[in-house]
Amino acid sequence: MKKSLFVFLLLALCLSACTPAASSVPDPAPTPTEEAPAETTTAEETAAVVGNLQSIMQRRNTGEACYTYQAMQGEIQKLDYASASVETLYRFGEPGTVYSDVIVEPDALYAVTADTLYKVPLDGGETTTRPLQNLPGSRTPAWCDERGAYIVEGNPFNPPEQNVACRIDLETGAITDLPLPHIVLDGVFAADGSRLLLRRCVTEQPLPSFEEQEAFDAALQNATSEYDWWDLNTGKLEKVLEEPYEGTVDAEGTISKMLFLGKAEGRLYFETVVYNPDKGNLPGQVVSYRLDGSDQKIEAGISGSVGYFAPMERDGELYWLVDNNSDRMHVYDVATSTDYDVRPGLQSTGYPVTFTGDGRVLVVAKQYEKGPEDYGLISIDDFLAGSSNWTPVEGPEGGTVIVF
Repeated sequence: MKKSLFVFLLLALCLSACTPAASSVPDPAPTPTEEAPAETTTAEETAAVVGNLQSIMQRRNTGEACYTYQAMQGEIQKLDYASASVETLYRFGEPGTVYSDVIVEPDALYAVTADTLYKVPLDGGETTTRPLQNLPGSRTPAWCDERGAYIVEGNPFNPPEQNVACRIDLETGAITDLPLPHIVLDGVFAADGSRLLLRRCVTEQPLPSFEEQEAFDAALQNATSEYDWWDLNTGKLEKVLEEPYEGTVDAEGTISKMLFLGKAEGRLYFETVVYNPDKGNLPGQVVSYRLDGSDQKIEAGISGSVGYFAPMERDGELYWLVDNNSDRMHVYDVATSTDYDVRPGLQSTGYPVTFTGDGRVLVVAKQYEKGPEDYGLISIDDFLAGSSNWTPVEGPEGGTVIVF
């Protein structure tokens, strides 16, 4: 099981490096409405309803402002970039759970709870609610288009029958099942129109139950990781890439495994993570492919890094790779293949979080022992030059800001 543990550890570390940890404090909850829930429909009844998909995390930044759900306060907040300030747009009145971050649409914000869909108009109008039927899986939408939010979930430890794929209509609250093929789903990574990039585990025989540990491990050692585009409107899969599920192993026992970084300019970017049992983590490289898996290119990468890169998107495209795992923080500009030595590493102060629409970057200005953070705004050029002369972001009451 050593190699399986190595692969899962890499994936966990990569995901945790991308964003600061979310709060685990229970969230205040909504008061349910008395309307009857909308009925669940099937994919056949709502064919071709999926529009241009984007991750909810990505959509919350409009370039002019960033909208977030704050668990500790039980509030939806807006960080306005022009005024460098945060205001509260909506406060939930009772204990409960919001299952995703804020879903941002051009005219309103949406929040999903266990049994209620909230709509908060951006023009200051009255907040309205719609009842929801019981949501499947973790009940956490991760993707959205212009009219809906999407839950797509699965993992190799559960049989394909337990996969979840559904759409929540943001106006009616209706839940639609989507035609996810019968596959061992192992991750969802990017969007392209009505398609999502999936990774699935492919074996010659059906994967045994996880309770049969030896048989399960043996099957994974001979399995393949396959990246596919899945069209949510048609249910069709289009193969992009594949590699051994446990990674490629050479004669010295060195394991190489691809980790997805993001999509930019019609290409998919991966970090090749390299590990040797005797030498530990070794320098890898960044590779990219066209969306169909062709035309492999080895990118310049961050010199000397042994990963893991934290990807940052700008305007929906992969823009920076941040390496903060050594005594220096490096930023790799994907478009120009330029490596910037920015500042001392292994600290949160000055860590980049997201981009504004006017050429600035939001950074962590100060992190406190108990987790809250203060934020600042600084031009991209000044940040890359190592400056810490950022504009402080003020909270609703002039105190600490907790945004991400």
